[in-house]
Amino acid sequence: MDKNYLRELDNVIQRAALMIEGESVNLIKSSIPPPLSPKTLLSKLKAGYSPIPLIRTGELLQSIRSEKTGELESVVGAFSKYAIFHEFGVPSINLPQRPFMVPALDNMLPTIEDEVKETLRRTDL
Repeated sequence: MDKNYLRELDNVIQRAALMIEGESVNLIKSSIPPPLSPKTLLSKLKAGYSPIPLIRTGELLQSIRSEKTGELESVVGAFSKYAIFHEFGVPSINLPQRPFMVPALDNMLPTIEDEVKETLRRTDL
């Protein structure tokens, strides 16, 4: 495969990772349902924190990043130690799911697919 093709596809993969990263941050900032319980909301507000469910110290938002890990390879993740608990929930402690990574991928997939198709078309692959 020609190096230009690989470079073009590698650029698409890096842009895709950045799109997913940005979308997951946007989802968190948009107040993912379900809403906080009245007790939790009041506690957060009294302590001076944001009323948005997944924003308190900003650690979760700051932990979301994408990284090029190889040729035609990038990783996107939330690297906070508690991100997984919010993404999938913890029923035993009554912590509901508030997914942001999987929905970010789902939301961006049509755009990513279009970019890959366009790159393949443009480079005659």
